Amino acid sequence: MGVLYSRRLVLQKFSLSPGLMGNTRVGELPMAAPYSAGVPLRKGLVAAFMGGYNAVSGASTTITSPKTATATNGLAFTYRITTGPEAANWFAASNLPAGLTISTTVGRITGIPATSGVFTVVLVASDSQRLDRTVKANLTLTVKPPGGGVPAIVGQPQGIRAVEGSAVTLNVTATGPAPLRYLWRRNGTVLAGSTNASLILNPVSTNEAGTYAVQVASSFGTVTSSNAIVSVVSQPRFTSFHLQGDQLELGFTREPGASYEIQVQDPVGGATWQQWTNWPAAAAPTNTVVTASSGASAAKFYQIKMTMP
Repeated sequence: MGVLYSRRLVLQKFSLSPGLMGNTRVGELPMAAPYSAGVPLRKGLVAAFMGGYNAVSGASTTITSPKTATATNGLAFTYRITTGPEAANWFAASNLPAGLTISTTVGRITGIPATSGVFTVVLVASDSQRLDRTVKANLTLTVKPPGGGVPAIVGQPQGIRAVEGSAVTLNVTATGPAPLRYLWRRNGTVLAGSTNASLILNPVSTNEAGTYAVQVASSFGTVTSSNAIVSVVSQPRFTSFHLQGDQLELGFTREPGASYEIQVQDPVGGATWQQWTNWPAAAAPTNTVVTASSGASAAKFYQIKMTMP
């Protein structure tokens, strides 16, 4: 029989294959001599320490139980620490949420958690509490609030039809465990910086038209709102202006669904805008030309008033 020095200089027995006893000295192995467990050793080096810090018994022993677990506040919970390939006989756990305890002899964590949140629990498994035969691992324990903790949307964002250059605000109302996090998308693409319950587009442009939705998240889950369609119509613009005698010809753009009114104001002493002519809503975009009498003088101010339904 030969001897192998452990990390703590505790002598442990090992077996050499037949024919390797020869000139072997105590504490030294032949070059590339195989250890009985199949781990290659080199002369003057110990390749496998029995009871090293990362082993309960044997260099490969670790905590094998899952490293994540989920519980619900107010409901019974159980989790057991396991090791392999060797078994431990003493256990501990730190940073457990209120309501949970651990059995130091069987490694079972039980109880009814009374605090919601995400906890990093340090698991410890040992052979008779020997420091050189102890392993540790972190367990991420998520304790959901009663009901699961997934946010609920109680007020969906509403679609809107707006005029280019105006202000558009989309809102969502959600309930759930704080803090709630928000992320808005347009046509499926995340909008950078859109992390509030309200999304403000001011001034809104025509390229911001699209389908909007918001994702609301807590530490325990996410929920996505229904879609809100934002339509943006261009501001009305004069496209032509022609005066012949007392007849004034004006051209302007029209958007579907909007009604229009051309207003006029006297440049001298004109306090209010007066209706000059008007058009009902059109079914499709168009370029409209109107010719009408300008009165005694065409030297007036003109503007287009657009009304959205």
